[in-house]
Amino acid sequence: MTLAYALNESQEAALYSEIQDELDFVKDELAEQWLQADEPLAGGYGCGLVAWRGSNEVTIFKGRRTMIRAVADSTAIRSNGHAWRTANDNLCEGNGGLERVRCTDCSNAVIGRVHADIYQGMYDHLQEMRKCDDIGSGGYARVRRDLDRCREVLQTLGYAPQERAT
Repeated sequence: MTLAYALNESQEAALYSEIQDELDFVKDELAEQWLQADEPLAGGYGCGLVAWRGSNEVTIFKGRRTMIRAVADSTAIRSNGHAWRTANDNLCEGNGGLERVRCTDCSNAVIGRVHADIYQGMYDHLQEMRKCDDIGSGGYARVRRDLDRCREVLQTLGYAPQERAT
């Protein structure tokens, strides 16, 4: 609604500025969280951040705040509910539909502890799917694959997936 208001014919520059300031603040906070040494991250981009922040490469930033700002400025950050999406296009396959677990292997995804409940929920639903007797061998293979993906994310984030008897 704010965007619709801002895009009207009288376009208020101050409102655009406020929106940009809020976006910058949110991105800075998120980048700061991602760059904490003890913050577990999953997803392709998340694992890359973990490896980068643990490397001993030459420091190219004047200080931590400059580094955080550089990461926030250079990264497109959007939420799809089950991951942070860093792709700068509309080609994300995990954004909708039934393939949400694709984010686990996506080079543009950052999955953090804030998403753990979602992955546990998907894990629970997939365990229920294993009980179905009408999904065929392909369905079972997909359920096993997606269970493995959810389990890996949860373990990477420091959680033990709750197994249920089948």
